Amino acid sequence: MSVRDRLLDATVESLQEHGIRRTTVAQVAERAGVSRAWLYRHFPDKAALVGAALIRLDEAFWDDAHQRIAKQHGIAAQVTEAVLLSRQGSCRSPCSCASRSPRPTRSSSAPASAT
Repeated sequence: MSVRDRLLDATVESLQEHGIRRTTVAQVAERAGVSRAWLYRHFPDKAALVGAALIRLDEAFWDDAHQRIAKQHGIAAQVTEAVLLSRQGSCRSPCSCASRSPRPTRSSSAPASAT
């Protein structure tokens, strides 16, 4: 694993544990096992580091989403999968959720209608 990948992994972990405000460059460097000086060789500041981590998470989310939707047979199943992904997507960002919520499950029964 490259130093950059270790830094980005450490950033995501720190964001999930502490949030953006309390995540520090020193924490990330320590978690990644590098010095702050070495971190700054890869990222000029905290904003660049956090931005790169969020971009990587976003790209991973969309790669996974495209693969999961493509595996579904028929438009109804693809739309269902997309809706399920959108419901769990808000917790994919380390800034919005401290921990990942469980994946929603499909219900085999139709929702009850209000009468």
